Amino acid sequence: MGTTDEIASERSERETEAVESLLHHGGPRLESRMLQTEAHLLQATTEVGASLAGYVTAGGKRVRPMLVLVAAEAAPDTVELEREQDLIRAAVSVELMHSATLAHDDVLDGARLRRGNPTVVAVAGRKAAIATGDLLFARAFAELSRNRDSAQLRALSDASLALAVGELLQREDLFSQDVSMDRYLQRCELKTAALFEVACRLGALVVTGGDLPIQAPASETGADDSGERSVGSWGHAPAPVSAAVANGRAARLQSIAPVVGGGLSAHRLGDVLGLFARRIGLAFQLIDDVLDVAGPADQTGKWRGTDLLDGTVTLPLILARQCDPELAALDLRELRGPRQAAVVCERIAATGVLTEARDWALQIVAQAKQELPSALPARLAELLNMVADAVVERYR
Repeated sequence: MGTTDEIASERSERETEAVESLLHHGGPRLESRMLQTEAHLLQATTEVGASLAGYVTAGGKRVRPMLVLVAAEAAPDTVELEREQDLIRAAVSVELMHSATLAHDDVLDGARLRRGNPTVVAVAGRKAAIATGDLLFARAFAELSRNRDSAQLRALSDASLALAVGELLQREDLFSQDVSMDRYLQRCELKTAALFEVACRLGALVVTGGDLPIQAPASETGADDSGERSVGSWGHAPAPVSAAVANGRAARLQSIAPVVGGGLSAHRLGDVLGLFARRIGLAFQLIDDVLDVAGPADQTGKWRGTDLLDGTVTLPLILARQCDPELAALDLRELRGPRQAAVVCERIAATGVLTEARDWALQIVAQAKQELPSALPARLAELLNMVADAVVERYR
């Protein structure tokens, strides 16, 4: 086994191959937008300090900003996307928020390395790391506010709230011996899937022109027969849209409508893409939790059982406790170091639940791909499928 830096480097190279392939397949427009996103991300962080810029731009697969850009591919080549910089700022805001969560996670977990580089908490201490995360959150909203679109800000604020609630739930569940499957999935949707979802929603909002409401089917949102959308578990109902705003967007929607025609209106584009992203985000977290137990370290960049040592109860342990009495009785507080954690990982693997968890994640990805509407442009559907495959690729 190599050093931690070598492991992290090998993992980064392996995981970025799928993203690079997607960029190449997406063509010059997608590649150009990704390059603009990277440049804007560097500029936005450099303005508030070189050390912060280094932390944010060091490594990372940029899957979330990629989803923003891919969602915008709903606009055909014949329709020039208005306000190109709005799209870039939306992609940057999502990556800044993701980086903020990593900075705060490193504080909570006492992590020394991130992406093969020293974490802020390791270099500058807890107070500086917390302030760094706070600054990144603020910067994310500052960037997106320049788009002057309340719907985009509502979407990002809902995701931000979901992230915070998910983290609190995970803290509450630390070292617990009775975390239910529903509770675990709720945490995953809040902490991981919500940011994937908002990435696609932001890309769709830029394409469709912004403040027009995006209504999902009642079965997905809790809408009643009147068509009003109820307040979600962590979000809020969309604000009313004035007639002036709606009329001002009409021409833009008319130009996009043929792209998502055949039964899929522009109003529903965000819901369709958001549901897809939420599913692959959930699968992403399930696979991540399997890898924490299964390794190998050259794929995960960390020792096996790191989550167990932190007291985080994830899917493999939840499933294994149902078929191994000793694991059911295990108190994670008793683990002392990576070697003991590795022994527990072997016991979890011996139950066969890793295959069950992996297969479940693969089924979620397959379902996300299968249920993409046929009305989507072929180019967009193909790119979305490649994003989904990139999530699966992390396990292979």
